Amino acid sequence: MFKLSVCADTAFLDQPFVERANRIADAGFKVEFWRWPEREADLGALAENPAIAISAFTGYLGGCIVDPQGADEFIEGCKQSLPVAQRLGCETLFTSSGELDANGQVIHPIARHPGRRWITAYNTLCRVAELGENAGVTYVLEHLNTKVDHPGFPFNHVEDVAELASAVGSPRLRVLIDVYHVQIEEGSVTQAIRDYGSLLGYVHVAD
Repeated sequence: MFKLSVCADTAFLDQPFVERANRIADAGFKVEFWRWPEREADLGALAENPAIAISAFTGYLGGCIVDPQGADEFIEGCKQSLPVAQRLGCETLFTSSGELDANGQVIHPIARHPGRRWITAYNTLCRVAELGENAGVTYVLEHLNTKVDHPGFPFNHVEDVAELASAVGSPRLRVLIDVYHVQIEEGSVTQAIRDYGSLLGYVHVAD
């Protein structure tokens, strides 16, 4: 049975972060947020409140998975995020191609040749999946649209992240389908879910 959560980085924005999390929990939902270093001062309050259940947060810090020069930094950020997940009792971590700026624009290197990009992504995600297997957390790999919000993002179709997750072949690496991005980039949300539902680990919904 699926569980519903609300992102504290998009709701009740007139309130301090911890109050947002409290309000979401009071409404009966789990709490999602994005980058944890920006919330480091609030992590204790989240961890100490048994009423707040964290559904997921971003489990990498920098680097990238699509250029050899960024792979080790990406993995290091994943390792640094695991103690935070343990502290918060969070079993799902977001992952992506690499670092984006505050406006969601790609700021990480991307290997020039497609073959190099895909090989590096596969090898790096195998390392990510191994971290998940050892720590008991599941990473969910997200696609983003390039038509409106994220020009140049290397995984703009659900098929991209599904093929990577399938190739890695670990239950600790799943697909994050984002309904908003599917609708913009591909136009058929239901078809994407039919095609890749067996790999699905998390769903984002936004209008």
